[in-house]
Amino acid sequence: MDPVGTLKRIVENSDRSTQALGDFVGHHDDTAAALAGQLSAVIEGIENQSGLLNGKLEEIIQGIGNQARVTNEKLHEVIIGLDHQSQLLAEKLDMLVAGMNSQSQLLNDKLTRIAELLAQPR
Repeated sequence: MDPVGTLKRIVENSDRSTQALGDFVGHHDDTAAALAGQLSAVIEGIENQSGLLNGKLEEIIQGIGNQARVTNEKLHEVIIGLDHQSQLLAEKLDMLVAGMNSQSQLLNDKLTRIAELLAQPR
């Protein structure tokens, strides 16, 4: 066994191992960089989608708020209309009662007059 030859083979093997390790690390660095780029793209896509969804949600919330406001306005108008109708009906009822009271009074007056006429001697 030649110690110099053995040492040369050890150095050559070490060089090949170092080269293989360098290639391995370089390959993994490239893979890691590619994965980091893909991960960044995925994160950016998620952020964009989240922004779009937040925008849509805001539009829906604003639409619901507008619809609620319009519904409240319409309901208020209906209530005002019903109040006005109630007032008109109450006035009409009061007029009807007053008219019936007048008719009753007229009938009572006529009946009283008839009774007086019948009570007079002939």
